[in-house]
Amino acid sequence: MLLKFYSDFISIGDLELLRNKPIQCNVEAIEDSYLIAIPSEILRKKYIDNVDFLHYLVNSLSEKLEATINNSSYNYVYPLINRLASYLVEHITDKKHIMIDSSFKEIAQFLGTTYRHLGRTIKELELQDIIKCDNKIIYILDEDKLRELSKNMYIKVL
Repeated sequence: MLLKFYSDFISIGDLELLRNKPIQCNVEAIEDSYLIAIPSEILRKKYIDNVDFLHYLVNSLSEKLEATINNSSYNYVYPLINRLASYLVEHITDKKHIMIDSSFKEIAQFLGTTYRHLGRTIKELELQDIIKCDNKIIYILDEDKLRELSKNMYIKVL
């Protein structure tokens, strides 16, 4: 199950580091990425008592927890059309289109639905002339309607 899309610089493995537990999740890059790997033994030995480092980890974990709680709540409370609208609003560029970097299957998992249901919902938005989907590009035809459907809830992509 896909839990989160991350962008920009972010740390991963912080929970495993703090709890000294084996890795619990898989991470998969959907675009070219840079990774800096630091062995946990080195981090524990040199930085586990460093207040700045611990403060960074606490902030990182709290942001991830908040985003996960919010996204889970949205998935249970709002219908897919609202969740999809929110997802699209978060990704709109100034050129009024969205380049889809991930697969629609991954987006469906992130939104807590099936690939088929996502496809039907995209078609519904197309029939309402709100979006136009062309392979991996979604053109925003009516941003006001899309924002209205999003109900001002924003799915946090860290």
